[in-house]
Amino acid sequence: MKWSGASRWFMAVTGIGVTVFLTTVYGVVGSYLETEYTDLETADASRRTAQVLEVVQRAFENQVSTVADYAVWDSSYGFIADRDPAWFSRECPPNVLAGMDQNAILFVDLKGHVVESLFVDIATKTVVPRDSQLIDAVEAQPRLIQHAEPESRAAGFIRVGERVALVGAGPILPSSGVGVARGSLIFARFIDPEYQARIAKTIGAPIAFGPIKDVGSTPVIRRIDDDVLTGHIGLVDVADQPLLEATVTLDRTLWHQGQRARAFLMNTLLMAAGVCLLLVVLAVARMERATASHQRVQALFRAAMDTMGEGVLFIDVSSRLAVEGNSAARDVVGLGKGPFPPTPLNVLIEGEPAIVEALCDAVSDGRRVDRIELAVRSADGSSTAIELSVTPVEHEGQRLAALLFRDISERKEAQERARFFAFHDPLTGLPNRLLFQDRLTVALAQAGRAQERVGVVFLDLDEFKDVNDSLGHDLGDELIRQVAARLRENVRTGDTVARQGGDEFMILLPGVREDNEPHLVATRLMAMMRQPFRLGLHDLRVSASIGISVFPEDGRDAESLVKNADLAMYQSKERGRNSYTMFDMSMHDRVANVMEMKLRLKRAFEDREFELHYQPQVHAVTGEVLGLEALLRWRTPDLGWIPPSEFIPLAEETGLIIPLGTWVLESACLQVKQWLESGVNVPRVAVNVSARQLTDHTFIDTVRRVLTATQVEARYIEVEVTETIAMKDPDATRQVLEELKELGISIALDDFGSGYSSLAYLRRFPFDRLKIDREFIRDLGDNLSEQSLVQSIISLSGSLGLEVVAEGVETSAQMRLLGMMGCDVLQGYGLARPMPPADARAFVQVAQRGGGVNLPGPSPMM
Repeated sequence: MKWSGASRWFMAVTGIGVTVFLTTVYGVVGSYLETEYTDLETADASRRTAQVLEVVQRAFENQVSTVADYAVWDSSYGFIADRDPAWFSRECPPNVLAGMDQNAILFVDLKGHVVESLFVDIATKTVVPRDSQLIDAVEAQPRLIQHAEPESRAAGFIRVGERVALVGAGPILPSSGVGVARGSLIFARFIDPEYQARIAKTIGAPIAFGPIKDVGSTPVIRRIDDDVLTGHIGLVDVADQPLLEATVTLDRTLWHQGQRARAFLMNTLLMAAGVCLLLVVLAVARMERATASHQRVQALFRAAMDTMGEGVLFIDVSSRLAVEGNSAARDVVGLGKGPFPPTPLNVLIEGEPAIVEALCDAVSDGRRVDRIELAVRSADGSSTAIELSVTPVEHEGQRLAALLFRDISERKEAQERARFFAFHDPLTGLPNRLLFQDRLTVALAQAGRAQERVGVVFLDLDEFKDVNDSLGHDLGDELIRQVAARLRENVRTGDTVARQGGDEFMILLPGVREDNEPHLVATRLMAMMRQPFRLGLHDLRVSASIGISVFPEDGRDAESLVKNADLAMYQSKERGRNSYTMFDMSMHDRVANVMEMKLRLKRAFEDREFELHYQPQVHAVTGEVLGLEALLRWRTPDLGWIPPSEFIPLAEETGLIIPLGTWVLESACLQVKQWLESGVNVPRVAVNVSARQLTDHTFIDTVRRVLTATQVEARYIEVEVTETIAMKDPDATRQVLEELKELGISIALDDFGSGYSSLAYLRRFPFDRLKIDREFIRDLGDNLSEQSLVQSIISLSGSLGLEVVAEGVETSAQMRLLGMMGCDVLQGYGLARPMPPADARAFVQVAQRGGGVNLPGPSPMM
């Protein structure tokens, strides 16, 4: 067949046009596929690599929560002081520590040294030898051993020789969370193969840890070959220093899918090109078959486009109408396989009006648009979030724009969930502390403009730790959820209930107009808490302590209002719990005074501001001085004398009572020795012992050491224990007192009657004498019932072989009456006040030379 020049020219132009068009489509779509699948692969690898940090962060949070459970606990607080060896076996046996998934628990003193520890094998739940490398690593990290503030907890990795351990640390505090930290509590878990496999299971890919090289906290993706790529991310230790490099190994499934799609597209386009060229050749001879051939090319092109997972819409540039789309695009838009209805681009695409208009302008101007997030409107009115790109295309003289997009609904939903939990508590769904602070700040700004008041309620469950310890953390969490639900149901519309953390909740009361509104809310909450909670098979009753502050009286900013509501809540705790308290400014003064007094108390011991005064104990008939009670006195340079009733409780709370009690015993023994060496016939000297001293496992050794060091015989020393202390833990107290008796020390029961114990019960204790509380002596002369009670105590004590001492004797009438009742010994201001050592010595010497202290004779009316 001979071709004319016009035919040859037609075939050449047509071939070139088809080639250019197919090459352009292949270049655009192929490039997009290559980019998109590579980006998808990189994003997926980065996400799964970054998930390592999320897993590690959850591990840190769990470690901090575990530490808080044990560190903020009266049992741990007491243990760091007395270090009872039986504590571990009772409170933290190996199986419990292993069940908590911990290799070690360590107690660190205030000097940063590990003083007690327990190491276990998690697999066998047995005790293993003390790991000195772990202890050295812990003591070398200031963030683990320095916790002066109650909330100063820390968690992270540390290197232990060739190993790495996950550790958490926090200050050891009482269960209330208020007080001076006694040290730090640390839990440690080694990153062994089992733990590493657990992380790999969580992220769904093999993971390995090795020395850190050149990566940081941002994932680094490396393509090893066509089948494998690796994600690398750096982990830091607890001091934020580079420590480990985590390597996640992934297969290149997404990349291979992209290559297959691209290859399929290329093959299809090549086939289309061949067909088109063949059609051009045949068209010269058989023009009638041109239309059918062109339709087949279109069908093949559509088939290629329909294999793509991404949506493709073709936009007519001049009209800004979407005129065609592939199968993926039709599915998103909600169309079947029929004709594509021309749809305005600004109707089809949803988003910020300015962004949609800019997109339309870019399409009209033939500009590229890369990866912006908008939405596609479906035929049923719903919207689908998409990420789209636009590439200009010219086809058969028509200017088009190829709009390529993919569905990102799941990613957006995941982002929304992450955004929600950034400001909400995951356990209860309530707003968390951050969202509460934000809403409180907004409410305060609005209240300031409207001249309104705002209330802040701080609610803390009473004895919640007992629920966790007795029923387990799962039921403890269920209780928190039920409390949260009840709080939401029992507040006003517009109020905000938030979970502060642990068992603490905050309630925001905006628009408070009446003074009694916070009271009504608190009363309603107290009534709500009185209803039992159903936890599994248990009906549990739980009380709460509530504190309330009100803007603007109690604070003008969010921080002050929350802090003052917290202070008011602790006042409710101190008043016996199960109550609510409105804040007043005097609470600040009380807290400040207590803190100042604690600091003064510590300095006073260091500056030797304490001294002992001695009050004589006199025979009720002969006036003979039978003993002296050593009484602790504190004289400050600026405030003068501080009453014992103010500083003794603080010394108990801070733990200073133990060294202070040792100083009292040493000083009393040295004074006795001095008096004996100077020729004074010293009677016994009584020293008071606190509850802290009795529970200190070193107390008996301390007494034995002091007696040996001062060379004072035990018969000159008497120990006084109050009835309240004796009855707090009768068995333990009796054991300590019996050991003191074995040393030769006499024992006196002080303040008898204050605890309403029976003499028959106290017979079990090795007491030598009994001191009647001053409250019974004060009205003795005028109150017949008091006289009968005191007479009964004296008579029964005599039958039990106990010497009776009357405290607080101030009048001659009391002395005469007690003498007639058969009381053995008198002590009080009516005989002598507590006096310095020199005056006490003179008093004893005068009494001994004169045959005793002059006592009033019997009343003429008797």
